Amino acid sequence: MDDSAFPPISVGTIRQRVGEASFGRARPYSTNGSLQHLRREGRTLRAACQGQRPTPYRVWVTFDRDGIAEADCSCPVGDGGFCKHTAALLLKWLHESEAFTPVEALAQRLEGRTREELVALIQRLVARHPELDDWISMALPANADDVLDEDLVARQIRRAFDRDLYEWGAAEAAAAQLDGLMDAAETYAHNGDWTNLAALCRTLMLVIMEKYEFVRDYEGALVGIVATCISHLRTCLENSRDAALRRPVLDVLYEAVGFEYAMGGIDFAYEAHEILSDLTTPDERSALRDQVQADLDRLATSRNGWHREALGGFLLDLQPEGDDDERFLQICRQSGRRGDLIARLLDLDRLAEALSEAKKASDYELLRFLPTFMDRGHGEAADALALDRLNSNTDQRLVEWIKDRARERGDSKTAAVLAERLFALRPSASRYAEILDLSRTLGMEDTARKTLRASLKKRGDYTLLSEIYVQDGEPGKALKLLFLPKEE
Repeated sequence: MDDSAFPPISVGTIRQRVGEASFGRARPYSTNGSLQHLRREGRTLRAACQGQRPTPYRVWVTFDRDGIAEADCSCPVGDGGFCKHTAALLLKWLHESEAFTPVEALAQRLEGRTREELVALIQRLVARHPELDDWISMALPANADDVLDEDLVARQIRRAFDRDLYEWGAAEAAAAQLDGLMDAAETYAHNGDWTNLAALCRTLMLVIMEKYEFVRDYEGALVGIVATCISHLRTCLENSRDAALRRPVLDVLYEAVGFEYAMGGIDFAYEAHEILSDLTTPDERSALRDQVQADLDRLATSRNGWHREALGGFLLDLQPEGDDDERFLQICRQSGRRGDLIARLLDLDRLAEALSEAKKASDYELLRFLPTFMDRGHGEAADALALDRLNSNTDQRLVEWIKDRARERGDSKTAAVLAERLFALRPSASRYAEILDLSRTLGMEDTARKTLRASLKKRGDYTLLSEIYVQDGEPGKALKLLFLPKEE
């Protein structure tokens, strides 16, 4: 196909497609040799573009009569072909179309080969790239009864991680090598082959979890694969009642949930929680509850409190409708979910127990629990809890809460004392103004003003003192302070 068969493009067309920023970064890539293996297949341009990652990106653009019909790049932002690598390919075509080698599409090149030639070609490829042997052995089953060899799949997946996993871009490179498996998963899903789809996705997830803590998945490439696998497993559960298929699927989904908790709450398996709660039978949910409870028992002495809390929350979600309150409270106590525990105790009118639990909390935790008391009509109890914490080491945020509550009650004296305490810790013009406002209602505004200004002089904080002079309408004093700070 000659160049004239392509619709004309211009620099303006390319700039408009990718945006000014990507266009500006594309020019060096189009001229410095980053673009390799330039090919022209029909109306499609293809190339490998060496970016900053170890593995070159795969970039292609397909034209129709009117212009660019489709484009894509394997870089993290290349979906749809709006990146600098796509722009570089187009610029190369615009200025050096002769650099593109015209070739037939792969399918056309292979169609004319005999069986013997194809076998010989495959053997040569495997000799040069031994890892292809697994890919060939892992080809889609010819018969509906053929079952995927999970050990073979796992070996192929692990090979994608045969690199320095700590090097920058290792996660994206590994994910790129798994593209073929993701295509196979889509084919299984399209054909309704739930058995092989489940086996493939389960194995992908297990190996990725095995490797994940050793690789820096900054762009979320591997998490994206896991998310796609989880979505496929949802489809498997929705379409199959076969216990032999469902049990391993539920196991790997729960393993992904536990992995997420153990890793500190990374967004690794969010859809798995919903699937396990909503798409399980009563018997499956009962077995899952036993499994979660066993893990909670195992973590009884663990220092990872977040992991226990997360498991406890998941176990609460799995409880049957109308489950007894004591079981709910037991789970909360064991998993350290003090907020849920306090809320349920208050709903059961067990105020004394709720107060006892709240007193065990840290200042920061207590701040989260106080609104629970207030929302259930126990505002006085909340105030008493907070006031009981007032000491020299009380969290400033809790002191702020008590001060604001005192203002709401009209207790200006208590609010002023706490505002002064906060000002001493972290003085500011806004806190100064608040203290004066509170002191005004007590008839002590002038005294408060003198005391606060004196404290700032003592601290040598002349910058804030100048700001306060201006705020109080005394710019002359502020100006004088700039030149004679020690005398004012």
